[in-house]
Amino acid sequence: MATGGLDAIVEEFVVECDELIDRLNADLLCLETNPDQPIVLQRLFRYFHTLKGGAAFLAFDPIVTICHEAEGLVENAQYAESALPAASIEACLLAVDQVQRLLQIIRQGQPLNDESDADEKGNQSAGPDSADSQASGGERGDHSNHYPDDDELMGDDDFEALLDQLHGEQVPGAGKLSPPLTPDESKRQPEPELEPSSLEASLPSTNVPPSIRIATSSIDHAMHLVSELVLIRTRLEHTHWATATVSHRDDLLHRLSRVTTELQHTVSRVRMQPIGALFGRYPRMVRDLAVGLNKDVVLISDGEATELDRELVEALSEPMVHLLRNAIDHGIEAPDIRIAQGKSATGTITLSAAQVGDSIRIVVRDDGAGIDTDAILQKAISMGRLPETQSRTDAQLLEMVFEPGFSTAQGLSEMSGRGVGMDVVKSSIERIGGAIQISSEVGKGTEIRIDAPLTLTIASGLLVEVAGR
Repeated sequence: MATGGLDAIVEEFVVECDELIDRLNADLLCLETNPDQPIVLQRLFRYFHTLKGGAAFLAFDPIVTICHEAEGLVENAQYAESALPAASIEACLLAVDQVQRLLQIIRQGQPLNDESDADEKGNQSAGPDSADSQASGGERGDHSNHYPDDDELMGDDDFEALLDQLHGEQVPGAGKLSPPLTPDESKRQPEPELEPSSLEASLPSTNVPPSIRIATSSIDHAMHLVSELVLIRTRLEHTHWATATVSHRDDLLHRLSRVTTELQHTVSRVRMQPIGALFGRYPRMVRDLAVGLNKDVVLISDGEATELDRELVEALSEPMVHLLRNAIDHGIEAPDIRIAQGKSATGTITLSAAQVGDSIRIVVRDDGAGIDTDAILQKAISMGRLPETQSRTDAQLLEMVFEPGFSTAQGLSEMSGRGVGMDVVKSSIERIGGAIQISSEVGKGTEIRIDAPLTLTIASGLLVEVAGR
């Protein structure tokens, strides 16, 4: 097979895998809250089987093996006509994480057999902000929807340990793989065993560019408009402007303006996608962060059908991760504290989106502790950023959380407390021509509003002529 053909197939495989992984994460989290759902089990089995089939066709053996074992766990529950156990759900989530890591290596087109390069990259990425960057990249699945670097890829021992967990075993050391037992094992086709060395050897070097799916109706409409442009061009070429009537010239220019404007809008719509593609990345991240902090948090999304430019989806990904992490870490209280305050033990974070004119408004709202402006004021005075005699309104004090190096956290954690993050959010939003505002009430929660343009490709302008200039 030609290299170009292989690249196209791998690109399609990665795009499909991204969609399947989103569905896997959503359904696994759904089973975690409501385990008795046979239809969801059927979907999980189909998703893992589809991933396995595509990976087998392209000889991505590590993905084949992981999906085969996860598929076996789901199939066991189906045969037993029982709910998927919590341990199996966790194992399947880990399997999805590892498949995500492998897909990122495929996407980057980097071979996995040069350990020195991986170590060097790991040393370069280590730094005071490394913990934040790992949890806030343009991510998808692993605790913060993060695509890890090569040095985060599991080694052979860890890879075998993951397979042991998928089997429900806790056996020290790596051993030969065997398919999970089912009530009717003879009906299952045995999968080839994976040698540890194939974890690196089976992934070809293929650089996968970003891509989007486009409806054929959009392509057909664009082609129709292009055909009209060709006809207009032909008429222009055969028009003698010196002898043509004014009405004839105006008619041609009017048609040309109409078709080019419609073509511009059509191409712009092709780049648009629902913001649900962005919101869908976060339920798994919120779940994992909440579990790590021993908090109960539910994420509610609204306005997922609101469309915006694909480039903006990627540009907003990192700022949204920072906002959600802050809401979980700083905003939502521990269950016992919430109960003592008369709140539900489960905190709620709401993501909403709506089109406002030619902009999109995204709101991140939590029902947590809120932000104490008195604490901000005292911190700002102690840091020398405000004189003691200068008065500020609550709105002005809240804006200080966006200043570099400013934090009211009492100590450092893996997630926050370094005074970085919110300033990055603000600069990222302003970089795409947007604005961000914050409001908060102590004991009630915090709301952050982001206003951003719907697209970065077209900027409307007004041309004014005065006195011939």
